[in-house]
Amino acid sequence: MTNLEKLYKQIEEKAEKDNVPILHKDSRQILISLVALVANAKILEIGTGIGYSGLLMLDNAPNSTLITIDKRKDRFLQAAQNFKKSGFMDRVKMLNTDASDFLKSCNQKFDFIFFDAAMYKYPDMFLEAKKVLNKNAVMVFDNVLKLERTNKTNEAKILQKVDNLIALINSDKNFTHTICNQGEGLCVVKSLS
Repeated sequence: MTNLEKLYKQIEEKAEKDNVPILHKDSRQILISLVALVANAKILEIGTGIGYSGLLMLDNAPNSTLITIDKRKDRFLQAAQNFKKSGFMDRVKMLNTDASDFLKSCNQKFDFIFFDAAMYKYPDMFLEAKKVLNKNAVMVFDNVLKLERTNKTNEAKILQKVDNLIALINSDKNFTHTICNQGEGLCVVKSLS
């Protein structure tokens, strides 16, 4: 087992022990396959968490760089430790800020954006993220089919926001999408221009 494989295992075990959400194991291979297609890419991750998906993307997209954003200080600090252990610190820039604020003021362009944040913000983030995409870029939204909710009222509101996201994508002729039903659901969005 490589050092990186050991690190993944440690993160998975800690996430389970501390009840911290990370990328579902059934979604992992899809993300790995998608990001591997964009080697040498500028990747943006909305929702660093404890660094698990960011590490997967850097590990499987050689020569790519990652900007990862999370406003939760506690998880952000855990992610920083995990990135340091991985040896990928020279390819990652971590920002402890609000992702919506970043997207609104961003003057960079990205080839791949992975969203693993508050789902109710996905429609607004899609609209902002469209402005920071390179030609033929890919966006991936995690948890779009997640059915485990604790509050039925919030569940309905969140699922409505996911429906709003899909409606926005469908109404924009510059994008196409597919829903992967593995894990908690990934919405893969491809820019057509």
